[in-house]
Amino acid sequence: MDAVPSLRVRCAVVEDNEGLRALLARTLVRLGCEVAAFDSAETFHAIVAAEAPDIVLLDVNLPDADAIDVIRFLREIRFAGVLQLVSGLRVDLLESIRQVAERHGIRTLPPLAKPFRVQEIGEVLERHARLASVAAKPASSSARAPETVLSVDAVLRAGWLRFHYQPKVDLKTGRLVGAEALARVDHPDIGILPHADFLREASAGELDRLTEACIRTVTRDWSLLADSGVELKISINMPVATLHRLPLGETLRRERPKRGNWPGLILEISERESLGDLDRVAEILAQLEIYGGTLAIDNFGMGYSSASRVRDLTFAELKIDHSFVKGCATNPASLFFCQTAVTLAHRFGAVAVAEGVENPEDLAALRTIGCDIAQGALFSLPVPLEGLIEFAAVGWTLPELKPVERRQSPGGRRAEDVLAYRFRERLTGRELDVLKNVVDGHSNKQAARQLGLSPRTVEVHRSRIMSKLGARNVAELLRVVLDN
Repeated sequence: MDAVPSLRVRCAVVEDNEGLRALLARTLVRLGCEVAAFDSAETFHAIVAAEAPDIVLLDVNLPDADAIDVIRFLREIRFAGVLQLVSGLRVDLLESIRQVAERHGIRTLPPLAKPFRVQEIGEVLERHARLASVAAKPASSSARAPETVLSVDAVLRAGWLRFHYQPKVDLKTGRLVGAEALARVDHPDIGILPHADFLREASAGELDRLTEACIRTVTRDWSLLADSGVELKISINMPVATLHRLPLGETLRRERPKRGNWPGLILEISERESLGDLDRVAEILAQLEIYGGTLAIDNFGMGYSSASRVRDLTFAELKIDHSFVKGCATNPASLFFCQTAVTLAHRFGAVAVAEGVENPEDLAALRTIGCDIAQGALFSLPVPLEGLIEFAAVGWTLPELKPVERRQSPGGRRAEDVLAYRFRERLTGRELDVLKNVVDGHSNKQAARQLGLSPRTVEVHRSRIMSKLGARNVAELLRVVLDN
């Protein structure tokens, strides 16, 4: 087997089984890696804080700790490498543990199931190499971020604010069609720091000033991209409250490029946040559209906004939260939610964007259900502007999409019958029909036409369904569907 990494990758193997530990260590050494092996979390802790490895291959269940304990420790030391879970536990539990790591800001690779083939260790290094090729590595992997959280105003005054861009890829053509701008700090002593190190305690005023700085920088960067022959839509994140406070129409009118080929700017607001005065939001968005500003609903599936309220807004993108995207190829519930989100987006005349795509299997599942655009480590981590230009030049080749067998529900039924299977004892047949229309994104009038009922009757059925299933709105109802 040939060595995969061109540079020596430092690996830590944390495994209490002596035979497996030796096999992993031997294979990694043959592949050209530097390896340190540990039989317990305690011995691992004693070493890793001083000299952090590039990859930690971690057994989920150790004699003195479990994966969650180790993940918390890695978070405390601000581990900058990649975590590879190794376990014989069931796939859905491994995926849940992986999501815990991601929420702690730790990059992960798809879990390695026991028993594994020696060739799969090489695949781990190949995945790590793909991540490393698009991510700027810190000056020292053992360097720690400052204990004091930087303030936004301090970053702006010092001129340390930078933006990295994560490419967005069209899932029909593989073409680069957009990028999401993500704030970073270029600290002179520590290097590049993520947004968590200066946004965690930001005041409302600081977030407003950051948004204005973002619009100025992103519109300038768009012109540099266009000069390089790269024309795409850039999106920025912003709090809903900033949408209400700032004169964004005036800002965009002043800062937007005056070139005729400017495609506009996408403003991403999180579904987690309350929209507040919906009429006021609609008014602001109408003004922004005059200057090329459009809206994206971010983190869809993680909040509690009502789909009926969102329907009153004009938005260009519905972004499916990464927690549902990851593992959707093997988790029928996650795939079901992704399919529902895609359907909702299309019914609203928007495109569906999958966040956090990391492996070819999830990518194939998303393409099969008709998702339009994707972003994630499989394509590229966030990169500086020059990296985005390079990505556009190199491009991305979509793998051939093989036919995917239709998902089965637990009782062997097809995916479209999953609702009837799960809720057959709690809902009447008519309520099940209405529920199917709800998750398909139909309005009361559309459902009424399909079912031959009056809109009022459909609304009564919706109320009964929500009461029976303990949901206050459509978003909660979708979560109930996933949790059952």
